[in-house]
Amino acid sequence: MGLDSTLVEQIIKKVLQELTVPEPKTRVGILALRKDTDFEGLATCLPQGVELVCLDDGCSLGGMDRLILPTLSCNAMADLAMGKASGRVMEGVLALLLTGQAVEVMVFEYQGYEKTAPHALYDLYASHEKTLSGFGVRRFEPETEDTLVLRKRLITEKDVAEALAKGATQIKAGAKAVVTPLGADFARNHNIDITKE
Repeated sequence: MGLDSTLVEQIIKKVLQELTVPEPKTRVGILALRKDTDFEGLATCLPQGVELVCLDDGCSLGGMDRLILPTLSCNAMADLAMGKASGRVMEGVLALLLTGQAVEVMVFEYQGYEKTAPHALYDLYASHEKTLSGFGVRRFEPETEDTLVLRKRLITEKDVAEALAKGATQIKAGAKAVVTPLGADFARNHNIDITKE
Protein backbone atom coordinates (compact mmCIF):
# COMPACT_ATOMS: atom_id res chain seq x y z
CA MET A 1 0.00 0.00 0.00
CA GLY A 2 1.63 3.23 -1.14
CA LEU A 3 1.42 6.57 0.61
CA ASP A 4 -0.60 9.28 -1.01
CA SER A 5 1.91 11.87 -2.27
CA THR A 6 -0.50 14.69 -1.42
CA LEU A 7 -0.63 13.52 2.20
CA VAL A 8 3.17 13.30 2.35
CA GLU A 9 3.49 16.82 0.93
CA GLN A 10 1.01 18.15 3.50
CA ILE A 11 2.92 16.49 6.34
CA ILE A 12 6.23 17.89 5.12
CA LYS A 13 4.71 21.35 4.73
CA LYS A 14 3.29 21.23 8.27
CA VAL A 15 6.62 20.06 9.77
CA LEU A 16 8.51 22.83 7.95
CA GLN A 17 6.00 25.42 9.21
CA GLU A 18 6.54 24.22 12.77
CA LEU A 19 10.32 24.36 12.41
CA THR A 20 10.43 27.69 10.60
CA VAL A 21 9.86 30.28 13.27
CA PRO A 22 10.56 33.92 12.45
CA GLU A 23 13.62 35.19 14.26
CA PRO A 24 12.51 37.31 17.20
CA LYS A 25 14.05 40.71 17.73
CA THR A 26 17.04 40.49 20.05
CA ARG A 27 16.22 42.07 23.42
CA VAL A 28 19.05 43.49 25.49
CA GLY A 29 18.42 44.46 29.10
CA ILE A 30 20.48 47.44 30.22
CA LEU A 31 21.02 47.29 33.97
CA ALA A 32 20.88 51.03 34.50
CA LEU A 33 18.34 53.79 34.60
CA ARG A 34 17.47 55.34 31.25
CA LYS A 35 18.67 58.81 32.32
CA ASP A 36 22.09 57.34 33.22
CA THR A 37 22.58 55.37 29.99
CA ASP A 38 24.46 56.41 26.85
CA PHE A 39 22.32 54.69 24.22
CA GLU A 40 24.38 56.00 21.32
CA GLY A 41 27.52 54.48 22.82
CA LEU A 42 25.76 51.18 23.43
CA ALA A 43 24.38 51.11 19.91
CA THR A 44 27.89 51.12 18.46
CA CYS A 45 28.74 47.96 20.44
CA LEU A 46 25.61 45.97 19.57
CA PRO A 47 24.17 44.66 16.31
CA GLN A 48 21.66 46.83 14.51
CA GLY A 49 17.99 46.29 15.26
CA VAL A 50 18.28 45.20 18.89
CA GLU A 51 15.69 46.38 21.38
CA LEU A 52 17.25 48.07 24.41
CA VAL A 53 15.28 47.89 27.66
CA CYS A 54 16.30 49.73 30.85
CA LEU A 55 15.44 49.04 34.47
CA ASP A 56 12.94 51.88 34.59
CA ASP A 57 11.06 50.89 31.41
CA GLY A 58 8.52 48.98 33.48
CA CYS A 59 9.09 45.48 32.14
CA SER A 60 10.89 42.44 33.51
CA LEU A 61 14.48 41.92 32.43
CA GLY A 62 14.23 38.19 33.10
CA GLY A 63 13.61 37.06 29.52
CA MET A 64 16.29 39.13 27.78
CA ASP A 65 18.77 37.69 25.30
CA ARG A 66 21.59 39.65 26.97
CA LEU A 67 21.92 41.62 30.18
CA ILE A 68 24.48 44.43 30.21
CA LEU A 69 25.70 46.50 33.15
CA PRO A 70 27.40 49.58 31.69
CA THR A 71 29.71 50.22 34.68
CA LEU A 72 30.52 48.30 37.84
CA SER A 73 31.91 50.64 40.49
CA CYS A 74 34.56 49.54 43.00
CA ASN A 75 32.10 49.79 45.89
CA ALA A 76 29.35 47.85 44.12
CA MET A 77 31.87 45.25 42.98
CA ALA A 78 33.14 44.63 46.53
CA ASP A 79 29.57 44.33 47.85
CA LEU A 80 28.46 42.02 45.05
CA ALA A 81 31.49 39.76 45.57
CA MET A 82 30.22 39.28 49.15
CA GLY A 83 26.66 38.60 47.97
CA LYS A 84 25.37 42.03 48.98
CA ALA A 85 23.79 44.81 46.99
CA SER A 86 22.66 48.33 47.74
CA GLY A 87 20.61 50.56 45.51
CA ARG A 88 17.98 49.68 42.95
CA VAL A 89 20.36 48.83 40.12
CA MET A 90 22.64 46.53 42.09
CA GLU A 91 19.70 44.85 43.83
CA GLY A 92 18.37 44.11 40.34
CA VAL A 93 21.75 42.71 39.26
CA LEU A 94 21.93 40.48 42.34
CA ALA A 95 18.37 39.23 41.78
CA LEU A 96 19.22 38.32 38.18
CA LEU A 97 22.40 36.50 39.23
CA LEU A 98 20.45 34.59 41.88
CA THR A 99 18.12 33.31 39.15
CA GLY A 100 21.11 32.01 37.18
CA GLN A 101 21.25 34.69 34.52
CA ALA A 102 24.57 35.96 33.19
CA VAL A 103 25.38 39.66 33.35
CA GLU A 104 27.93 41.33 31.09
CA VAL A 105 29.91 44.31 32.43
CA MET A 106 31.20 46.89 29.96
CA VAL A 107 33.51 48.77 32.35
CA PHE A 108 35.02 47.55 35.61
CA GLU A 109 35.86 50.81 37.38
CA TYR A 110 38.86 49.37 39.25
CA GLN A 111 40.75 48.84 35.99
CA GLY A 112 41.06 52.60 35.58
CA TYR A 113 43.38 52.60 38.61
CA GLU A 114 45.81 49.99 37.29
CA LYS A 115 48.75 52.44 37.12
CA THR A 116 48.12 54.22 40.41
CA ALA A 117 46.62 51.72 42.86
CA PRO A 118 48.89 49.73 45.19
CA HIS A 119 49.33 46.21 43.82
CA ALA A 120 47.64 44.60 46.81
CA LEU A 121 44.54 46.76 46.41
CA TYR A 122 44.37 46.27 42.66
CA ASP A 123 44.82 42.51 43.13
CA LEU A 124 41.95 42.50 45.62
CA TYR A 125 39.60 43.89 42.98
CA ALA A 126 40.96 41.48 40.40
CA SER A 127 40.09 38.66 42.82
CA HIS A 128 36.58 40.15 43.20
CA GLU A 129 36.24 40.00 39.42
CA LYS A 130 37.24 36.32 39.50
CA THR A 131 34.70 35.65 42.27
CA LEU A 132 31.99 37.44 40.30
CA SER A 133 32.74 35.36 37.21
CA GLY A 134 31.69 32.34 39.28
CA PHE A 135 28.38 34.12 39.94
CA GLY A 136 27.74 34.71 36.22
CA VAL A 137 29.32 38.15 35.77
CA ARG A 138 31.53 38.35 32.70
CA ARG A 139 33.21 40.98 30.59
CA PHE A 140 31.12 42.47 27.82
CA GLU A 141 32.15 41.27 24.38
CA PRO A 142 30.78 43.26 21.47
CA GLU A 143 29.51 41.18 18.60
CA THR A 144 31.99 41.40 15.78
CA GLU A 145 31.41 41.24 12.07
CA ASP A 146 32.67 37.66 11.98
CA THR A 147 30.16 36.48 14.60
CA LEU A 148 26.57 35.82 13.67
CA VAL A 149 23.91 35.30 16.34
CA LEU A 150 21.11 32.95 15.32
CA ARG A 151 18.02 32.88 17.55
CA LYS A 152 16.52 29.80 15.92
CA ARG A 153 15.53 26.46 17.36
CA LEU A 154 16.87 24.57 14.34
CA ILE A 155 20.10 25.51 12.54
CA THR A 156 20.40 23.91 9.12
CA GLU A 157 23.07 23.65 6.46
CA LYS A 158 21.35 26.56 4.68
CA ASP A 159 21.68 28.76 7.80
CA VAL A 160 25.39 27.95 8.08
CA ALA A 161 25.93 28.59 4.35
CA GLU A 162 24.20 31.99 4.69
CA ALA A 163 26.44 32.81 7.67
CA LEU A 164 29.50 31.91 5.58
CA ALA A 165 28.24 34.11 2.74
CA LYS A 166 28.03 37.02 5.20
CA GLY A 167 31.65 36.46 6.24
CA ALA A 168 30.95 34.85 9.61
CA THR A 169 33.51 32.54 11.13
CA GLN A 170 31.48 31.96 14.28
CA ILE A 171 27.80 31.32 14.95
CA LYS A 172 26.33 31.85 18.42
CA ALA A 173 23.11 29.96 19.06
CA GLY A 174 20.75 29.57 21.99
CA ALA A 175 21.38 26.82 24.52
CA LYS A 176 18.39 24.81 23.24
CA ALA A 177 19.19 25.18 19.54
CA VAL A 178 19.60 22.01 17.51
CA VAL A 179 22.15 21.91 14.70
CA THR A 180 21.30 19.44 11.95
CA PRO A 181 24.01 16.91 11.04
CA LEU A 182 24.40 18.52 7.60
CA GLY A 183 24.67 21.95 9.23
CA ALA A 184 27.36 20.68 11.62
CA ASP A 185 29.28 19.05 8.76
CA PHE A 186 29.10 22.20 6.64
CA ALA A 187 30.33 24.30 9.57
CA ARG A 188 33.21 21.92 10.27
CA ASN A 189 34.21 21.77 6.58
CA HIS A 190 34.24 25.58 6.33
CA ASN A 191 35.90 26.28 9.71
CA ILE A 192 32.82 27.92 11.21
CA ASP A 193 32.61 27.55 14.97
CA ILE A 194 29.10 27.03 16.38
CA THR A 195 28.75 27.77 20.10
CA LYS A 196 25.65 27.57 22.27
CA GLU A 197 24.96 30.08 25.02
